Amino acid sequence: MSGPYRPSSPAELLQAFGIHARHKTEAFEKEMNENRLFEKRPLTKEMIEYVVDDAKCWVPKVYESLNRLISPLWKPEFQNKVERWLEESRTALAVPQG
Repeated sequence: MSGPYRPSSPAELLQAFGIHARHKTEAFEKEMNENRLFEKRPLTKEMIEYVVDDAKCWVPKVYESLNRLISPLWKPEFQNKVERWLEESRTALAVPQG
C-alpha cells in the first residue's frame, strides 16, 4: 500500500491490513451494503454495536502495523503529537456546547 489510499468501506480497510472480522454475519453484511444502512440516521443499537465490534477487531491490528512503520528516531516526536492531540480532544469535549 503506497501513496494516498482511501478505502471505500470498513471491509476494504480490514482487508488492507489482513484482518478478518469473524463476528460478522453474511446476512447483516449483505443487508448493510444493499440498503446502505449506515447512511440512515439515527443509527440503531445493532448498527452501533456492529461498528464497535469492528473497532475492537481492527484498532489493535492497525496500531501494530503502523507502529512498525515508524522509525525509532521519530517515535518520541510522534508520541508527543499524539498526546497533544488527545489533550486537545479531551478539552474540546469538556467544553459545553451551546
